[in-house]
Amino acid sequence: MTEAIEREETEALRRIQGGFAEVERKQVEQLERILQRAITSYSDAAAQQFADTVRGTREATATRLSRELDRSVQAFVRQAQTVLGERLTQLGDAGAQRLEGRLTQVAEALERQRAEAISAFEGRMAQAEQDLRRRLDGLASDTEAERAVLEARLRELARKIDEALART
Repeated sequence: MTEAIEREETEALRRIQGGFAEVERKQVEQLERILQRAITSYSDAAAQQFADTVRGTREATATRLSRELDRSVQAFVRQAQTVLGERLTQLGDAGAQRLEGRLTQVAEALERQRAEAISAFEGRMAQAEQDLRRRLDGLASDTEAERAVLEARLRELARKIDEALART
């Protein structure tokens, strides 16, 4: 009778241990799936945010550059008309030569302004990229922290399972 009880007890203990192993495996798989989905989600969100930031920055910069170009062109046109009118009536050929000199200066000034605007745009883009990289690093560290919490919970679950097994 004692041997039968011990056999039954041993068999019950094996079934319980097998059940715990299966539960542990399923929990580990579920945690891995959750972690993978979270990583994918964060990665997709970061990529979308980067694309949106770049697109917004490009559009804003293009608008600003367009306005600055329009203003510069308007200023150039006003200045050129005044210079042309005065010089053509007063000097003729000498005025035309001076106008060419002025046009060259204005073109160089516009070229400098354009170069400065492009340089400023590139600086803003670099800053936006740095900001985005900082955000991505923050998301990565958040994900890593969540992973550590999940691992701690998994270890705690394993410890509880071991304790439950030790009690039986």
